[in-house]
Amino acid sequence: MGAILQAFAMQETLKNMGYDPEFLNLENSQIHDEGRITDEFLEMRKYLNMNEKYYNPKEDKYDAIIVGSDEIWNLLEPSFEHIDEFLGYNLNSPKVIAYAPGANKTNGQIFNNHYKGTRDLSNFTSLSARDTHALDIIKTVAKIDAPILLDPTFLIDSYEKYMPICNEKDFILIYGWSFKDEERDAIIEFAKSKKLSLYSVGYELDWCDKFIGSDIFRFLSYMKNAKYSITSETFHGTIFSIIFNKQFVTMTHGRFKSRELIERVGLQNRDCMSYKEIGEKLNEKIDYNIINDWLRKEKEKSIDYLRNAIDN
Repeated sequence: MGAILQAFAMQETLKNMGYDPEFLNLENSQIHDEGRITDEFLEMRKYLNMNEKYYNPKEDKYDAIIVGSDEIWNLLEPSFEHIDEFLGYNLNSPKVIAYAPGANKTNGQIFNNHYKGTRDLSNFTSLSARDTHALDIIKTVAKIDAPILLDPTFLIDSYEKYMPICNEKDFILIYGWSFKDEERDAIIEFAKSKKLSLYSVGYELDWCDKFIGSDIFRFLSYMKNAKYSITSETFHGTIFSIIFNKQFVTMTHGRFKSRELIERVGLQNRDCMSYKEIGEKLNEKIDYNIINDWLRKEKEKSIDYLRNAIDN
């Protein structure tokens, strides 16, 4: 869901800025892990303005091409092809823009060791990063500094107009795939103490009372209405917990991108290092005033980057 949501958010942000975006259909872009392609994933693509014709750089020219966000520079991820277009190659446009590409644990040294000098970032006219490792790639390879920008999902002012009505309220939303047995038991115990049901989204968990499915807008409506949200190793689950100002906890299990996200927002204390902390942290209310103010400023910075990169 995260990949579709960030793509949709970029599309809608660009439309709200007065541009006419569409997604390139790259013939050499393939997912190696077929388990990641589900009917629901393919169904969700209907929300994206995808050019059905394969992109041909000799024939198709755009005023600007944006590469990113997501983990397109994560060379340690084997489930998708690391294609040259992710590095700005084979793109026919006077403006080739890297918007907040993620690299997860791939840094500049890993990048150089992988490509051995055969690839660089010189085709980009504007560079930015989503995480510090992507920034390290830019500093190491391009020898320049660049801004760290928000994931596109943070850029939309409100998701309300896209969301179906959800009338349910007395539940905890669970989004994740790697809960340990003791974490599961602690979550169930907390839900019983609050007299709340457990609803899972994205991943069907047999210990939850209800499975919401994987439709992105249904997910958002349930996230908005949840009394609490609990995520495990899900980057965008944590993002939308923050967007909707949920009282939440996450089990990052040391995963870099989720941990860096909450540290950057100032919510690193929501990461449960032990199952014993789950109920305790959920009972500690988050004050979102400072966080929302920080996000407003970061959103302005991110939008300004996009406009300058496209127009100048």
